[in-house]
Amino acid sequence: MINSQISGQFRGEVFASPFLYLIILSFCSICFSQLGSERWLHPVQYQNSHFSDSTSHIKFWNNSHIGVWDFEDSLKLFHIENGVQFKKRLSKSAISIDYLNTNNFIELIDTTSHHQYKQKYQSISFGYRKHFDKFAITTVLNFNEKSPFSFKSNFNYHVNNQILFGIEYSQINTPLSLFLSFNDFLYNPQNIVTKSNRNKFSIHYDKKWILTKASCWYNYSDISSDLDYFKSTENNEVGFSTSGLLKTFQTQKIEWFYDFIKKNTGFEFFQNDIRFLKINCFDVNIHRFGLRNSWFFSNSQISLGLTRQQLEFAASTRLRTSVVSDDLSTLFGAPIVNGKDDGSLTQSNVYIQYVISGFKSTFSINASINKEAYDLNFITTPIGFLGLPASPPQTQKTNIIGKDAVNFGVKYDIQFKSTLLHFSFDQQIPVNIKYIEALEEDVIERKIYGGGLFQVSIIKLF
Repeated sequence: MINSQISGQFRGEVFASPFLYLIILSFCSICFSQLGSERWLHPVQYQNSHFSDSTSHIKFWNNSHIGVWDFEDSLKLFHIENGVQFKKRLSKSAISIDYLNTNNFIELIDTTSHHQYKQKYQSISFGYRKHFDKFAITTVLNFNEKSPFSFKSNFNYHVNNQILFGIEYSQINTPLSLFLSFNDFLYNPQNIVTKSNRNKFSIHYDKKWILTKASCWYNYSDISSDLDYFKSTENNEVGFSTSGLLKTFQTQKIEWFYDFIKKNTGFEFFQNDIRFLKINCFDVNIHRFGLRNSWFFSNSQISLGLTRQQLEFAASTRLRTSVVSDDLSTLFGAPIVNGKDDGSLTQSNVYIQYVISGFKSTFSINASINKEAYDLNFITTPIGFLGLPASPPQTQKTNIIGKDAVNFGVKYDIQFKSTLLHFSFDQQIPVNIKYIEALEEDVIERKIYGGGLFQVSIIKLF
């Protein structure tokens, strides 16, 4: 989502280098899925109403999220996943096999630069879960075509019928492709692998009228590539999440959630063994909150809810323009440029959802109103050959400072004997984009924007 907000226009003395700032924000969007556009464009998520993942089944599914943004620059992004899942329950255990095809893509093109980021790979996972009297152990091994195998282990302990503790450790290896260009400068590292290690602790409390969940985690990642094109100097994440459900009456329930994620990142980029870009730090704080009240009738349900999410970031960078391009050095008037950036993105959302149930089928429709505000600030300081500032710091802000939009979504679940079909679609439609300075008429006429989320699955129970 950050990409679409800043790929528009900058406002200040000099146009901020898209090569510098779009690298930082676009690259980190790929590394950290929480910064991606799906949660921002589609705050109301769907689940299959008739399906429990604990049952024996075979499942064919596809999730597609496609977005396009075109003002003075062209941004395309999509996130497509599809696969097959097999799960068989035994007396006190279960086995699973998952095939996954992943295709994530971001491309940004302007008059002087071209940025492209890909995650495209296939993987297969084998899982085994063993149940004992008061605890259960789960182990999953994952193999993909472009990186070493991954694994995840989970231990759950039932203190009693109401309290469940969980401990999880995982090591996930994910391939990544990156292509950057600025005039005649090309940067295309090969065989990039993101290695992520996560420790997670959770607790569940379940009673007849209340259900609460809480978890916290620590994640450390390292990114490597052939020929040492770049390396991580810091890549940590800590997070906390809680959610709950309160049944106030037999025909009413209240649900809530809160997430907090803190990320600290640093990277160094190399070309021909020369470091041309250093991200000293890229720190991100994410807050998410949601509340929903639902009323149940004989064969229908009405829900009113709200969500709010805020992303705050601060970055410190150093770019050697002389290594990248003479044109970039001329633009800034110095061989080195230091960057000091900060900002926030805030979204508030209110929605209504109506669900009607028939004979082995459920249909729902929802509508929401979204208000977003952006405050992104970029300060560049050109540094001369003697290490002294070559000119005063230059401050830029994005011209786009907010957006009002509406979302419409539908979901349909139906069961034919032992076969389940799930379909959902959600589309965001901007109704007002806010600027510091109005765009020229010809730019407004050719602006393009879109963001659609489509999900479908077919499940055979046995």
